[in-house]
Amino acid sequence: MKKRNIRESAPFIAGNDTVSGMMLDVLIALMPALAWSVYTFGVRALLIAATAVLTSVICDLVMSLIVRRRVGITDLSACVSGLVLAFTFPSYVPLYVVAASAAFGTVVIKGAFGGIGKNILNPAVCGRVFASAVWGQNFGMTAIATGVDVSATLKAGELSPVPLVNMFIGDMDGAIGEVSTLLLLAGFAYLVLRKTVTWHITVAYLAGAAGTCALLCTHFDIMRWTLGQLFSGALMLCAVFAANDTVTSPMTAVGKLVYGAGCGALAIVLRTYLPYGEGAYLAVLAMNLLARPIDAAVKKIFG
Repeated sequence: MKKRNIRESAPFIAGNDTVSGMMLDVLIALMPALAWSVYTFGVRALLIAATAVLTSVICDLVMSLIVRRRVGITDLSACVSGLVLAFTFPSYVPLYVVAASAAFGTVVIKGAFGGIGKNILNPAVCGRVFASAVWGQNFGMTAIATGVDVSATLKAGELSPVPLVNMFIGDMDGAIGEVSTLLLLAGFAYLVLRKTVTWHITVAYLAGAAGTCALLCTHFDIMRWTLGQLFSGALMLCAVFAANDTVTSPMTAVGKLVYGAGCGALAIVLRTYLPYGEGAYLAVLAMNLLARPIDAAVKKIFG
């Protein structure tokens, strides 16, 4: 059996399993949140997921043929990138936006750098930021159809109008794959048990985010405000899947902790002070650029 010894464009660590096997684990980890999105948003969620995955797979195949690279669609990496991207969109997003974003992430971010394991930025996150840059914030993940904007409320220093239990379970509007903190964490637990990821980045991410919330909170109920931040928007999706991207994150344990904490802290800072609707994605991309310098610094200090 071929051993897996390269970085991959998904939330993985180097291990002794095949690439396709590791990718399959991530797809399985995403299934509970996908099922909840279909239950909550209906068949529209399934159409968004299918559009993103199919576009990613087709673009990956075309790029492989153009550069005469080994055709790698059977490794399931395009499926993972497409599904993670789909999770970042609200149910009302036009399908052409989803397709264009998936194509951008696969062709420009992944393909142009040489394919799987060589990109320096997360393709799914880049696709989502591309959609915001081109089509604006009408497709922002935290704008709730009922007129309740959780992120705007939290940014103003107020408590979320949605009960924390509802936010944790996913009983609210938002992006199709971001709403259920419970099911995203269930996926994370599965990946850790399967040794597909380690705990370092996600735990450090949540700790960094929570610590920054405590520093920036102006409301007397710091705990409730902080949990509202952790349970809303893209933060949990980024903590579990987007930040845990081996090819764009550090490889050392200490580096992972520094990187994860930086992602979480920066996400809250950007949410609080920038007009951009969801700072968690920009935070991931910023830390992607620092991943290798962080590893280099850690190795220099600790040997």
